[in-house]
Amino acid sequence: TGLALARTIADPVRALAKGAQRVGAGDLQVLLPEEGEDELAFLSKTFNRMTADLRENRSQLESQSDRLEGQRAYLDQLLAALPVGVLSWGEDDQLRTLNPMARAWFGMGPGLPDWTEFSSEPRLGRLPSLMASVRETGRTQQEDFRVGAEGEGRPVRAVVAPLQEGGILAVLEDLSLLAQAEKRAAWQEVARRMAHEVKNPLTPIQLTAQRLLRRAREGRLDVTVVTEGAEAILTEVSSLARLVESF
Repeated sequence: TGLALARTIADPVRALAKGAQRVGAGDLQVLLPEEGEDELAFLSKTFNRMTADLRENRSQLESQSDRLEGQRAYLDQLLAALPVGVLSWGEDDQLRTLNPMARAWFGMGPGLPDWTEFSSEPRLGRLPSLMASVRETGRTQQEDFRVGAEGEGRPVRAVVAPLQEGGILAVLEDLSLLAQAEKRAAWQEVARRMAHEVKNPLTPIQLTAQRLLRRAREGRLDVTVVTEGAEAILTEVSSLARLVESF
């Protein structure tokens, strides 16, 4: 009778101990029997509620982790598709973000370098100085400079701004296409003005030649008219010659 009574107490306690070991190992599917109305049954019910809460919390954590992972992958896709260079630093001034465009401009491989060592690289241009200025003043800085290896650099416009959590964000815009567009526009303006300057002398030359031709047909061509016409033509031709030489 004593052994039977002992088993009624020992078996639920042993099941509870084994269940606790399984939960400690990560198995949250443990379910203890809830027979009776005594303290051991109450303990089993409490244990089952605890494991149910743990399962629900783990499910929520896994769902949140999946959502965060999806957001991170989406952000990585956005950073990879952006036509600008993006860098960010944490509060400890260590590099946290470096998108593919910035990697290509700086000639970097995969992984994030140690900013303490990497910041001394000449290919970064004025970026480390701007970052230090933002860290000191807490204000957004903007500047145009060149980045990249010697002879292969490109002009960029960098906007470096502080972040609320103490980090720093830098966005670098490639000015190569803008510079090419400005140069093309400048040459178009030069061509337009050149055409205008060329047309100016052509008009008096044409009028003088027509006058000489008309006088010759009418038989009224004299030395004075020829001299004046020739001088006018030579003057305008000299003007064209100077224009071409200056160009």
